[in-house]
Amino acid sequence: MNYLNEIKGYLKIKISQLLMRYPTHHKPLKIQHPPKNKPKVLILGIYLEYRENTFNHLINAFNESIACDVDQIWVSLNPKNSPKSNETENKNYASHVLVKQLFELKPKFTILNELLEEIDISKYDYIVFTDDDIFVDDNFLDAFIGWQQHLNFCLAQPARTRTSTADNTFVVSRPWLNARETHFVEIGPLFSMDKSIVNELLPFDLESPMGWGYDLVWPIKVIASGKTMGIIDATPVQHSMRPQGAAYSTAKESILMNEYLSKKQHINFREACTIVKNYSKISFLKKPFNLF
Repeated sequence: MNYLNEIKGYLKIKISQLLMRYPTHHKPLKIQHPPKNKPKVLILGIYLEYRENTFNHLINAFNESIACDVDQIWVSLNPKNSPKSNETENKNYASHVLVKQLFELKPKFTILNELLEEIDISKYDYIVFTDDDIFVDDNFLDAFIGWQQHLNFCLAQPARTRTSTADNTFVVSRPWLNARETHFVEIGPLFSMDKSIVNELLPFDLESPMGWGYDLVWPIKVIASGKTMGIIDATPVQHSMRPQGAAYSTAKESILMNEYLSKKQHINFREACTIVKNYSKISFLKKPFNLF
């Protein structure tokens, strides 16, 4: 049985990778709630230059935003071509896009914290953190930020498409929903904070430098602040280019996560996977319910 499950998992990844390269769903998303007052959005991303990625697709997709004022800062990790350890270089890739080249492998949230130290984040209405291996539809940013703004989610993520890889099926898109208020927003591949919560959630806690466990601590801080968080099903992203955990040791991160959570107030996974409120496309499905 385990052998059959492994085959099924392998085939799902391969099929999803083909869909990623030749997407059939690449069409403009309907912008149901256009962002108001042209919010200023900062995109912070990390891409692995030495591995297959969707960096070019993403910077172009984000730059095409009409309703948001977008700046992008990316870090290119390229240790295999490192001329000198710890060396960094900057280059302007396109209008409003800065790429910082890093020739030393560091944990994801260590890099993001270093970026945040150099930026005046107070001038941004939203900060979007993204990986480099997702595919988004046209109008993604305007549609996604529009929903986050409309629902007043201080912390939000897009759902994953049903052909994406996902360790947690709770984040997979539910086609009958526009969005869900939840107690769970995962640490990747993409999530967004609005300016009302950044002081509570940033900088990232480097006791877990790859971010494992953040998504069980964040709900405590969001609830304490009297705010809400959730998943936007109307703007799903395709995430299947690379197997999850391929770039780091999952065993090591699991140990760090357990140590981190032992010191922090947090909710458990069962509590996290709870729908507080449905924003349904179908009226009789608007009552909240739990996954378990």
